[in-house]
Amino acid sequence: WKIVPPIVDFLGAVVVLFTVGWQMAVALIVFVAIVAALITGFGIRGRAKHQRFAAQSARVGGELVDAVSNVWTIKAFSARDREAERLAHEIGYEARAQRRSWMYLEKARVMHDICLSVMAGGMLIWAIQLWIGGSVTAGDVVLVSALTFRILHGSRDLALALVDATQQLGAIDDTLRIIVQPHGLEDTDTQLMLAEGDITFERIRFAYPGRGVVFEDLDLHIPAGQKVGVVGSSGAGKSTLINLLQRLDDVQSGRILVDGQDIRSVSQDSLREKIAVVPQETALFNRSIRENIRYGRPDASDEEVVEAARSAFCDGFIRELPQGYDTLVGERGVMLSGGQRQRLGIARAFLKDAPILILDEATSALDTQSEAEIQAALNNLVHNRTVVAVAHRLSTLASFDRIIVLRDGRIVEDGPPQELRRHGGEFDALWRMQADGFAQQADPSA
Repeated sequence: WKIVPPIVDFLGAVVVLFTVGWQMAVALIVFVAIVAALITGFGIRGRAKHQRFAAQSARVGGELVDAVSNVWTIKAFSARDREAERLAHEIGYEARAQRRSWMYLEKARVMHDICLSVMAGGMLIWAIQLWIGGSVTAGDVVLVSALTFRILHGSRDLALALVDATQQLGAIDDTLRIIVQPHGLEDTDTQLMLAEGDITFERIRFAYPGRGVVFEDLDLHIPAGQKVGVVGSSGAGKSTLINLLQRLDDVQSGRILVDGQDIRSVSQDSLREKIAVVPQETALFNRSIRENIRYGRPDASDEEVVEAARSAFCDGFIRELPQGYDTLVGERGVMLSGGQRQRLGIARAFLKDAPILILDEATSALDTQSEAEIQAALNNLVHNRTVVAVAHRLSTLASFDRIIVLRDGRIVEDGPPQELRRHGGEFDALWRMQADGFAQQADPSA
């Protein structure tokens, strides 16, 4: 609406001017073409200024969101003044970038107005001279004057619209550099045909960009139906291992097989449909509790949702809420405690009923009594499933078939928990360390 109408006005004026004198029409076309080329070239030269303004504007928006989302931390550390100073500093940069961009636009406006004023004046003088010579009538002079001023205003709108489009292209370019990136994971339409849930890591190598190698020639076989616990110090590669199994990242070499199928050769959705995950931090949608649990299996009935909640020992606290299962949990579940959110995450896993189960610190946000209840629920959940569990509380892995101890991306111990404790290796040392810590908590005078 800003570009097309001035073009239509210009074309109409050219047609009408041809009835007065073709020389005037040609002169108008040439003059407007020269002015348009000047203004467009001037606008393109200013693209860098517009891009800097767009980038800084996006940065300030991100800083504002970051401050608002971390308002509790700002209060807790009495950081209001320094955060305000930080934002003022960033907004000052944005204001200066905007001023440069705006002033460049104003220069384009002034340049355009000068050029078209010269054009309008020249066309009017030309028409008057033709009238004095008797070549045209007084009506022709009025017509030329009116059309010239109409084109003056129309071309001004067109030029400003083109310069504004240049500015917007700067913002679009800044956005596209972020969001239009090639997919890091290539997907296929082949479906994963899962029969039992056998998992194999074959000589895998993985490193995060710009960081050291996490795994180098790692081999691991998890037979179908086996419950495997993964332990180790922070940074040993535990979370990376389960992320690779879900294909949140791809290995650089080697392969991961599920029932003999390379997970890179099947679609990501078909792989993840066969895996239920109970994460350390359960993220909830700002929807009802019923909808959040049903997210594990959208076609589940209300009775199945309630049964999953009972299995995860969260039916009790849900029914005590004002709207029960229809209670909204708030953004990311802020209306619930960490333990309640984690129970809902376990209920999701019950409802999904997938043959492979991943537990990532599934009881980390629970108190001792709640953990005992959830442990009973997890014992039911892991039955007849292939389970890979990451845990710092080693007591949660006591009943597992096998424990893998990772150190610097290598498997240093592998075996049943009782056997590893008898050998007195790293697992036994971690177990004793935790047992001593619990003993001191129970008896402060120890």
